Amino acid sequence: MVKKISFLFMLFSLFIYGEKVEIKSQTMEANDLTKEVHFRGNVKIKEGISRLNSKEAIVYLDKNNKAKEYKAVGSVDFYIKKDGNEYKGKAGEVRYFPSTNVYHLKIDARVEDLINKRVLTGNVMILDMNKKQARVDGKKNQPIEFIFETKDK
Repeated sequence: MVKKISFLFMLFSLFIYGEKVEIKSQTMEANDLTKEVHFRGNVKIKEGISRLNSKEAIVYLDKNNKAKEYKAVGSVDFYIKKDGNEYKGKAGEVRYFPSTNVYHLKIDARVEDLINKRVLTGNVMILDMNKKQARVDGKKNQPIEFIFETKDK
């Protein structure tokens, strides 16, 4: 009974910090010892208006059962609207660190800035939303690409 209660507390704690996060999937498996919750099969994560879809996602919890990292893998697509910014994109893997508001995108990442009409592609991206900074790396034979408009319409 104690394990069931701690498991329910761990799962409930995903949703009590900050804005409400909704996660839907075909299966879910939680481990109180490793502080991980695995979601598999048609995973849909929603926080406010922002969303992320993938084949699999893992939520890593800290010692207080607060989400410290989200990791999504397998044809990840996302839409983020936060703090006056609006992005959509895709990657093979996305990691999000809520305490620092940093995203790590890997494997053929593409991000569209819907406000400023810019597109960024590369193999690995680190987007720091608080500092408004980005770092992008391409593959050995595939450079990064940055597309933007120079005139106002």
